[in-house]
Amino acid sequence: MRDRGTSRSSPGPRGVAARPPRAAAASVRSRAAALRDDDYEQLAQFRYALRRFLRESESAARKAHITPGQYQLLLFVRSFYPDSPSVAALAERLQVRHQSAVGLIDRCAAAGLVRRRRDEEDARRVRILLTGAGDRRLAQLVREHYTGLDELRRAMPSGASARASFRKPRASGLAAPRSRLSGSPRPHAQGSVGRSQTR
Repeated sequence: MRDRGTSRSSPGPRGVAARPPRAAAASVRSRAAALRDDDYEQLAQFRYALRRFLRESESAARKAHITPGQYQLLLFVRSFYPDSPSVAALAERLQVRHQSAVGLIDRCAAAGLVRRRRDEEDARRVRILLTGAGDRRLAQLVREHYTGLDELRRAMPSGASARASFRKPRASGLAAPRSRLSGSPRPHAQGSVGRSQTR
């Protein structure tokens, strides 16, 4: 007969014992204690610089008589050069649903900024390409907006304290994004852009 005064942690998924509440709370306090005031300040400065960058990007797009969404689409299409992305790949980059990406592509095509082409190896898949007008419009916007990346670089959290604080999440499988701020976009293999799409 089990002693009522004896406490046991309830088993977790698949029979794994759950961490006792006290140990979990101590772990949270330990992580919080590792953060410094500078970490919060640097992260806030970076978020502020990012918001400014995005706002200026949207303003530049509207001055060029396209929407911010169209600007993003053109940029993502160009980033696949010399390959051409599928609708599924663009939906993933834009972080929107497939049908939303189709609608945005339709509007860009109607404006003469992109065109569709059937995949040579899989006729069910459609590739998206920039037109000459779309390429020129994008180049103009990027030249005007590219200098804003300098502010983002300067606002990026740095220093020993920030590096120590933000190292733990990366170890859990969330790799830090690589910054590609130079030269031509990285080529993408034909087979790496998503499932076959009919549109």
